[in-house]
Amino acid sequence: MKKTALYIILFSFGVSQQVTHTETYDNGNIKSITYHRKTRNGIENIKSEEYYNNGKKHTESFYKDGSLHGKFRIWYKNGVKKSEVIYKDGQKDGILTFWNEIGQKSREITYKDGKKDGVVYYNDSIVCISTKFGDIIVRFFDEAAPKHVKSFRAHVESGYYNGTIFHRVIPGFVIQGGDPNTKGDDQSKYGMGGHSGKYFGVGDENDSTTWNIPAEFNNTLHTRGVLSMARSQDLNSGGSQFFICVVDVQRLDGKYTVFGQVIEGMEFVDMIVNLPRDGHDKPHDRIEMIVSNCGND
Repeated sequence: MKKTALYIILFSFGVSQQVTHTETYDNGNIKSITYHRKTRNGIENIKSEEYYNNGKKHTESFYKDGSLHGKFRIWYKNGVKKSEVIYKDGQKDGILTFWNEIGQKSREITYKDGKKDGVVYYNDSIVCISTKFGDIIVRFFDEAAPKHVKSFRAHVESGYYNGTIFHRVIPGFVIQGGDPNTKGDDQSKYGMGGHSGKYFGVGDENDSTTWNIPAEFNNTLHTRGVLSMARSQDLNSGGSQFFICVVDVQRLDGKYTVFGQVIEGMEFVDMIVNLPRDGHDKPHDRIEMIVSNCGND
């Protein structure tokens, strides 16, 4: 359903201009509002707003001559601002700022003439899991699971995860990756490999391939976006394989070690978990990852 209204806007230079706006609804809920004005070449959009089905604003954008021009903002579904940037003639110009879902500033990307010119991160306890879909940014729980975090960091520093894939995706459950065997072609070994990045007293200290991480079960629940360590039936068998929950999974609480949380990029996790997969829950498409410290550059 659409509704249209007419406004007379008085600009500071004394010239009045007619501006209309069109509202669209879905099942009685506001979906979008678009503001228009008449020009010599017809109707021009000057502002657009989109809304979530809970009535909270999703995006707000401004236009000039058919291109993005001015502030472009995105909000989370809970009403917290997610990002803000300035566009100039259709290109990002200035600083693109991101916040996490609890309102903490997470990073700023500087753009010059539409090109990325630098990044600043505001939390040194995070890593970026880069995929072809986009970056999944994870914050570690250093105090809750210090050994797991140290092991993961060691693997990041060595490039251990780079080129591995998400070899297990189950809608309504998790995506799992981090097995070095997935760099090879023998799919029968997928899900069977990996070891700790440091020695914590489990395995032969002189043989790193035997190292495991002792369990660090904690009170953090397996909610959507949680990063947790995969293991075998042995409680102290955590290695390098990890999983990210796509929903709340209460049955895992207290049985697997939670050591982090996705703070940005869950939309990319959702894309991965919904990929077509075989009978072993392996995606038909290889989703390789590059895992890096989200340091300033």
